[in-house]
Amino acid sequence: MKIVRKYLVSYSIFLVFMLTLTFKSTAEDKNEIHALIKKIPDKWKLTEYKQKGSKQVWFFRKNLGVSELKSKKLLPILVYFTVTYKTNAPHGLPTWRDVVKLDNFEETIIPKVEKIANCILVGTVMKNGIKDHLFYVSDAKFFLKTISKYKNHLEGFSVAINKQKDPKWKIYATFP
Repeated sequence: MKIVRKYLVSYSIFLVFMLTLTFKSTAEDKNEIHALIKKIPDKWKLTEYKQKGSKQVWFFRKNLGVSELKSKKLLPILVYFTVTYKTNAPHGLPTWRDVVKLDNFEETIIPKVEKIANCILVGTVMKNGIKDHLFYVSDAKFFLKTISKYKNHLEGFSVAINKQKDPKWKIYATFP
């Protein structure tokens, strides 16, 4: 019986120690992410793409200022936050009213989400009825919980979220 108690006490001490390390590490990572995000220059590349024989126009925007974050491996998950809009235009782009709503969301809401969820918007794609926002995040569940608080700002649009592990940012590297 004494051996069992001694084992349980030792095991309990070990668990407390591991939880403390995990919490401290997570807090340090979040502080590091937040500090790095604040330093990122606002430098973007815009690429327009037209398919041969089609009137559709696709726009890709890539955040070039995130190169320092890429090597830190603090944001290992890529999240596609896809907003669907209705379009009847042959070019596949949104109406002017939808452009204003989408831009407002990107300019006012996304910076709040980045700050709260310790994530970074690395690119967008607008084509044929969709606008994809590509984020690298440390915690996909917390990101989803955070961005869901602002769903009323996208009233009238459909939203879908997909995620995948990409700790080396390979998808970012191939993004136009």
